[in-house]
Amino acid sequence: MTEITFKPEKGTHTTKSTDGHNIQYTINFVEKNNERAVHVNYETKDRLTPQAGTVLFEMGQTTIEQRGVVFNLEGTLEKGENE
Repeated sequence: MTEITFKPEKGTHTTKSTDGHNIQYTINFVEKNNERAVHVNYETKDRLTPQAGTVLFEMGQTTIEQRGVVFNLEGTLEKGENE
């Protein structure tokens, strides 16, 4: 299963999946249930399905499996961190 790891730093970045796909992603911090969350928009022009999407990491969450891809957040998001 393909894995993609994101760094929780606001802005636009590039990473590679475990299968070598180039992934462009944008990180924004949002509030969900009165807690900080990391909202990731990603896309690729490589042969990855899905080629674009959104992932929402809630406070303390570091891994999400969605549509056959494992998404990882490098480190954890703690209150007040990465502002």
